[in-house]
Amino acid sequence: MSARRILSCILLPAYLSSCTSWQVQSVSPEQVVWEEQPSQIRVTTTGHSDVILKAPRLSGDTLIGLGPRNASWVGSEYAVSDNGLMLAIPLTHISHVSLKKPDVVAPLIGLAAAFGFLLLICSEGDCVELCSDGTC
Repeated sequence: MSARRILSCILLPAYLSSCTSWQVQSVSPEQVVWEEQPSQIRVTTTGHSDVILKAPRLSGDTLIGLGPRNASWVGSEYAVSDNGLMLAIPLTHISHVSLKKPDVVAPLIGLAAAFGFLLLICSEGDCVELCSDGTC
């Protein structure tokens, strides 16, 4: 196996460290917006619709943010401004909110897999010395 392939297997987990996932928050939407001040938030309504709002903010008892341009899914529980982007969702219509957070498990699995792969290669005698030609 070439040194380039071995290096690729080692660097793969570094790319996995940027993995994120939506994580449901256990506190109220108001508390999430005030404390976290997220750049975007995924809202799940009581009608089981999901929408991602950018730049979310509170206005009274309503969560306001920039939604997708194609607001054709918007029903009676939403208000849409003239430009079709600003969405206002009453807090009483929100089931829960989620924030994008780093996923810790995926990079750990990637590191373990890369390490196991290298151990497997080296245990079979195919281990390549990275400096075998003296150019290190």
